[in-house]
Amino acid sequence: MELHTECSGYWLSGADAGASFDTKIDTITKPSGTQVLDLNWGWVGRPVSVPNVALINALGIGANDTTFDFRVLGWASVHDLSKTPPFRELWHPTLLGGFTATLNSSLTGVAGAAVPATTYYADTLVIKTGEGTANVSQEIISVPGVHAYIKLDICGFWLVEFECDMTGATSGAFLVKTF
Repeated sequence: MELHTECSGYWLSGADAGASFDTKIDTITKPSGTQVLDLNWGWVGRPVSVPNVALINALGIGANDTTFDFRVLGWASVHDLSKTPPFRELWHPTLLGGFTATLNSSLTGVAGAAVPATTYYADTLVIKTGEGTANVSQEIISVPGVHAYIKLDICGFWLVEFECDMTGATSGAFLVKTF
């Protein structure tokens, strides 16, 4: 038997400066935007296989030790062939986890790079009680002076959305690696 694991490079989300979490409800419009990671990778229709695990680094703009909350949601499509388009496909959100990130001014990006020097990485990530914590492995690495990350079970969702609630920082974004 041969075991094959598909690994991605890192995906960088767009910045989110939301003052609160949006209400997520079923929709007939496929979720999209810079905060939505589409793991379909150009397949037409549904993907043959998708990763189940994501390593998530939080980063943002703000002062040292400022925080922001964030949620990770998976979106699944439900097809009803008895309906006519666009009502044939329904997108349903599932909360995968809720977290708080603390930024560290000594962990910055690089001038001129995808993550600029004005952006700080989180060195502390904490699970928010009651927000999808069943999908989080025991691997939440928060060590002073090191980029913190979360190993999150994304449960085979091929659309994964990140949303922020700025509790102190100006904006938040994410580096995500899937496998």
